[in-house]
Amino acid sequence: IGADAEVVVPAQINGMDVTIIGSDAFSGYTHVTSVTLPATVKSIGSKAFQDCSALTFVNLPEGLTRIEEYTFEGCQKLQSVTFPSTLTYIGQYAFQNCDAISEIVIVTRPDLILPITELTREMPKVKVGYPEGTYFLWLDFRGYGLSDEEIHRRIYRDANVFLQDGTVHDPEEGRCFQRMC
Repeated sequence: IGADAEVVVPAQINGMDVTIIGSDAFSGYTHVTSVTLPATVKSIGSKAFQDCSALTFVNLPEGLTRIEEYTFEGCQKLQSVTFPSTLTYIGQYAFQNCDAISEIVIVTRPDLILPITELTREMPKVKVGYPEGTYFLWLDFRGYGLSDEEIHRRIYRDANVFLQDGTVHDPEEGRCFQRMC
């Protein structure tokens, strides 16, 4: 990459799609301020951008599924991160010591946006827990003071919507939670 501060990774090299940013690929490149990745990239390897201390921007393209451990560790000037809806795994310490991050955007699957919007419009006390590296959305109905049975009746029978009871995962802590898959 030479001395370029703005890195644009091509979609193809020698006619082959760039699908992986390898481990340690840009590690320690302290002059890099931004990185643009193509939609062909599916995985970013361990420590790929570790200690890129001047990095303020990186696009994480739709299609990306994995960010391995320590990938952006030590990127002290990284300010904002947008996780694509396709992301299913974020490794341990992937964003450790990224103290300047002030905004994290999680893009949900497009097919979940309308149901979430409708649900929260109709039931404004429901709190939505957005996905953490998966496609599962948690809905917190505690604001209504309803029993699990009443939530079940209103959601399943009256609204004809299928959600998974939170008690399936934890009989105590899962009460009044539903999971949208």
